[in-house]
Amino acid sequence: MVGSFDDNPFYEIDYTHEGGLRRPALLENLISPDERRDLVSLLVPLKRRMANPACFEKPTELPAGSITIEEIQARNPVLWETDVPLDKVSPINNPHYRILENGEAEYTGWISTRVLNTNVAVKLPFRVDIEFRLGGDGEQFGYGSEEGCLIFYHGAEPDYYAGGVSLGNLSQNGFGVNMGNQPSEDLSKAALHREAIVFRQPCFYDLYEFPGRGGIRNRGYNQVTWIIGPTHLAVIINGEIRYCGTGFPYMSLDLSRTAPGDIIIGSNGQGMKYFRSIRVSQLAHAPKIRLQKEELLMTTKQSNNTIPNIHRLVTDEYGENYWFGGCARYVMECLGETDYDYNFFAGFTGDVFTQ
Repeated sequence: MVGSFDDNPFYEIDYTHEGGLRRPALLENLISPDERRDLVSLLVPLKRRMANPACFEKPTELPAGSITIEEIQARNPVLWETDVPLDKVSPINNPHYRILENGEAEYTGWISTRVLNTNVAVKLPFRVDIEFRLGGDGEQFGYGSEEGCLIFYHGAEPDYYAGGVSLGNLSQNGFGVNMGNQPSEDLSKAALHREAIVFRQPCFYDLYEFPGRGGIRNRGYNQVTWIIGPTHLAVIINGEIRYCGTGFPYMSLDLSRTAPGDIIIGSNGQGMKYFRSIRVSQLAHAPKIRLQKEELLMTTKQSNNTIPNIHRLVTDEYGENYWFGGCARYVMECLGETDYDYNFFAGFTGDVFTQ
């Protein structure tokens, strides 16, 4: 039974991190129509499987010059925005972070898990604008580092054992520019990944990498904008669209049900980064209605769809024995009709005869 879920695209067995089932398996005895053998129901705990992007159409990158920054912003409008106070940012895992006399924030994490929590939470879709510069005359290259990169994460789970942030969760939610600048003995191979835009698609977490698209200025300020929008996923660096895609699978989901997550900023390298401003914006999102016009009127707010009058459909003590009469009466109640009770439908259908 467990093995039968290996190829199921929607559900998988719900294990704990220790390897056991999250809930005990249940074996329930049922009344068998055949007295010569037993009839049982075997139950195991399940959870929704992480969505597989292979089940969806692949996203489309818009050709250069086919869309402007103004058009991207118009199609992914801002609902609200917050300028993050740099002195209110929370360092996680002990990075170097301080506010300078000129108001800039000086930061280096050395490794990717030493990050900064902006303490601003947004849901999908959202936008992040960061203005920063690199420090020093040149970045120092260390083993395994990605010098000059800037990454932000949408949400991260706390690691209660290490007293910091879960690395596994961070790696799923990263959006980085100027990535892949790692030292390598094979310079030709290393060059294939330098100055890259790298991100994982929201909800699906499949990896996208675009080498050479994420380069920034080594001197002076850089303005980096990420728009993780309902219609476009765009990266804008210093006023230039470096990537703009549409038709991502996450855009077809009901984004109103996604959980909010803090915007967390990090890097991976020895060099200093100096932040002048960080802005986090919640983008507007219209829920996707799958009904055709005038086919059915309904409220789309989830809290309004709760059935207000839940009760038993059939009460044996009242002489109610058959489900159809109870179900039909319940439908009438939901429609506001009080004259059509169980006895009406029992008489109308001949009670057990029509059942």
